[in-house]
Amino acid sequence: MPQPSERSPINLVSYYKNIEHSFPVVCFTDGYKINSKVGLAFVVFQGHIETEVHQFRIRDECSVFQVELLCIAQTVNWIRSNENLSSNFLICSDSLSSLYVLNYVTSSNQLIVKTETSLSFLQGRGVQVFFSFVQCHIGIYGNERADWLAKEAINQLISFL
Repeated sequence: MPQPSERSPINLVSYYKNIEHSFPVVCFTDGYKINSKVGLAFVVFQGHIETEVHQFRIRDECSVFQVELLCIAQTVNWIRSNENLSSNFLICSDSLSSLYVLNYVTSSNQLIVKTETSLSFLQGRGVQVFFSFVQCHIGIYGNERADWLAKEAINQLISFL
């Protein structure tokens, strides 16, 4: 596990109308739990066009906090595997608690450490990943789309453990 001195807080930016115009690739994330079923999804926009959707149904014992954090981690992994797309990414999440813990560089949570390690790797390659908190259910299309996809994911077979 990297020492806290070797870890960096995430790049947080405030969400504002049309922030998507400032980034070539924008990802919206969301997790959902209802009736003990858990799903997550992230949607990718490039040049303001939806280009990819990723949905996962995960184990029922996950909490909403865990699924939101896992969704962000999956998005970072997707960026890491698609480095040729851009050098700047924006990940928008309606989970303030997930963004908060990703800023907590002394956490020993394995998922947080792994996500921070991936972000550090990307930064070393010149890829900047920015994060923004978005309020849910206020009509932000990407956030509403991720929310809908996460709800739909609970109807799938478990695809991610």
